[in-house]
Amino acid sequence: MSKMAAIDTAVRLQLASDSHTLNYNQAMNALAPAYDANGMQRFLIGVANRLRLDTPAYFFQWDSLDPAACLAQTPFDLLSQIEIKTAEASAEKK
Repeated sequence: MSKMAAIDTAVRLQLASDSHTLNYNQAMNALAPAYDANGMQRFLIGVANRLRLDTPAYFFQWDSLDPAACLAQTPFDLLSQIEIKTAEASAEKK
């Protein structure tokens, strides 16, 4: 699976796991009050865990993103930020 497809799948699965749906034209804050900054941090950790367990495994530096700022982004923008902060796990070990 491509990196972007893995990220999109991880995000959608984490949203479903959190019992949320999201139209990709909405900002993440459309889920308020479902997500606050702490909830967004847990969401990012969940996405990182899903990517880490994928094949191939990916390492997402979730702690490099500001959860409060993520709430104001559209899902497309957040996916782009996650993509920038994600590398194949085997590349991280080199």
